[in-house]
Amino acid sequence: ISIRKSSFNITLTFIFRMNENNEIIPHRTTNDTPAHIEADVFIPGNMLYADIYALYSTNGAQTMVVVGQTHRFPPLDYTEGKGINATFSSITSFAQINTSQVLVADSQRGCIRLLDWNTNQTQQFVGICKKTSWDTPQANKNISHSRFGEISGFVYHHQQQVIYIFEQGYHKRITKAVLKANQVSTIAAKADFERDYHNPQYVVVDEHRGVVYVSVTYGIAKIDVMDNSFTCLNHQDHSGYKDGVLALSEFYWSMGMAMLGNDTLVVADANNNKLRVVDIPFSNVTTWCFNNTMDRDRSCFLRRPVSLHILNCDAYISLSKLIAKLRLPETLCSDIGRNCSEM
Repeated sequence: ISIRKSSFNITLTFIFRMNENNEIIPHRTTNDTPAHIEADVFIPGNMLYADIYALYSTNGAQTMVVVGQTHRFPPLDYTEGKGINATFSSITSFAQINTSQVLVADSQRGCIRLLDWNTNQTQQFVGICKKTSWDTPQANKNISHSRFGEISGFVYHHQQQVIYIFEQGYHKRITKAVLKANQVSTIAAKADFERDYHNPQYVVVDEHRGVVYVSVTYGIAKIDVMDNSFTCLNHQDHSGYKDGVLALSEFYWSMGMAMLGNDTLVVADANNNKLRVVDIPFSNVTTWCFNNTMDRDRSCFLRRPVSLHILNCDAYISLSKLIAKLRLPETLCSDIGRNCSEM
């Protein structure tokens, strides 16, 4: 495994084992569930994940800290720096924008920071980083001078070079930062969420169709990047568990999402302890079950899934204190144009 500058190895501990058909990537002993997962473009074969105060890279046998600190309590000071000398208050998401740079959302400080892979140096990038998030966010300014509340997540649209930013709490809203124009503007305001849902949680982008999908507390919404229209795909204002017609489906704390081909989403339904499969063209929702037992509750159960990432025919899922690796069913793998039996 390659070692980045300013990185070091940490002791691994198995927290939880799934059944013999599933592989486990062990996560260090902690009270925190990995907040976001992606394939590591800097070290091929590794997975990159965030754990509140730090960013890690792992191949399952070894894990190292890329940037941030491994303490359990939020640091008092806002510090830019290299590797473990940089401090984060709460990492909610990140995005690798190329092979040498990654954006990291520092939620409680109300900003997105830029990490240089080659030097491990961090710097402020979107918004003004401060000790706590801003009480009076301001969006319609240039990128470095905008103010944000509690950033729950963001997504980077590579083709448009646009960052879609999601805030929760009292100042819930969705904004977009256009890098070429150096401008931040509001797409969906607080009132858009109070009509149907609560907080925006996670985002995934379909660059080919120009759509950004948003997981919100009790369902799924979408943004058309051409006209910035915001549409709720199911219209439940309460928690529940119901498959079937998308508009009538029920979720209980929708979290991480992954995009398959043919407009199919896999959604981590955290409080239902399940993965849900959303077929957008057919407006249908099903539950992903991964063994042959007749007990549906057991065959579909995953302990509080939070985020997920699809790589080839495998799904990497952050659960309670660990990351699990599950093989995609053949029906889902075919949606991304691959034959699982040949991999």
